[in-house]
Amino acid sequence: MRPLLGVSAVALTAGLGLGVYGRYRDAAALPPAPGPRVECPEVVDLGQCVYGTDRDVSFEVRNTGTDDLILSAFRTSCTCTGLAVRSPGYDPDASQVVIRPGEAVALGARYLVRSRYNGSTATRVGFATNDPAAPEVVVTLRATRVLGGLTPLPGACNFGRVPVGAGREQVVHLIDEAVRPRRVISVTSSNPDRVAARFAPGERPADLANPGHYLGTVTVALDTATAGDVHERVVIAYDDGEVRTEEVPVTAAVEAKLTALPATLTLPRRTDDGEVYAATVWFRPGGRLTPGSLTFDLPAGVTAEAGEGGPALIPVRVAVAPPGAGAAGSVVVVARAEIDGEAAEARLTIDLRPRGAP
Repeated sequence: MRPLLGVSAVALTAGLGLGVYGRYRDAAALPPAPGPRVECPEVVDLGQCVYGTDRDVSFEVRNTGTDDLILSAFRTSCTCTGLAVRSPGYDPDASQVVIRPGEAVALGARYLVRSRYNGSTATRVGFATNDPAAPEVVVTLRATRVLGGLTPLPGACNFGRVPVGAGREQVVHLIDEAVRPRRVISVTSSNPDRVAARFAPGERPADLANPGHYLGTVTVALDTATAGDVHERVVIAYDDGEVRTEEVPVTAAVEAKLTALPATLTLPRRTDDGEVYAATVWFRPGGRLTPGSLTFDLPAGVTAEAGEGGPALIPVRVAVAPPGAGAAGSVVVVARAEIDGEAAEARLTIDLRPRGAP
């Protein structure tokens, strides 16, 4: 993209939402290029921005050619940004804008700044033109430094795989990058029965080098009484003249002490070689398995033999006797083991199909 008459970046004056400030050479001093010719900045530099603020910016698009310049297909790179025509006499929501030779229009965007403290962030806006040399134009709106956000460290609590009954906690440090420290109003959980959260003010740990005001810690405790996947969030509300919130995702997979993978098996299986009355399933212990403690309660006609496996998965070969024509139903294999010094069991259901069933 060609810069705007020699200016490749536009700096906005702090506190002003509209208007672009830069030095332009006198377009009349240059001979107009043949056809439509687009000139606009490649980068609009917002400088320092406060986290969560809605910045209103604009930039100029000029036609330095001899024919009408047509802008269309306005777009943005994210929903945090909107692009519209700002020049008087134009429909701000127009899908197409015509700029006559030697004239210019102002395009404006609202940009919700969201990035971590001291980081930079950018979004892009763009449009199509009938300039053969620049059919697609992209302008980057860039905040070189973001101030004033509330930063949880870490930004997410991922507990991974957790056995049923095994207590788990994680600590989240709260860093406030505002010029004046704010206060935490509340810390809540999207599901208090599964995830508990409590805030406690405190002193900054010596090994925490992140800049900003240290507010304290949020202790996130996972309830592991029942198995299941956890997808919750901790919501931190703080006073910023108005109430703002920051969320910390919480994920986990709480597993039974012993799990059959899969939990249901269908036999016989049909193959190109005929019906197969055996298959391998896997049993996963949710802790330390006592060697030799894995046993099975088997219904009539079913056998199970454990193979050599690692500490995470144990292969078991399960076979059923070929049923008679028309025999069908389901049977249950109960696996028992000692895990972490406690008794555990898992159930494997075997669905039996009649011989020759499709």
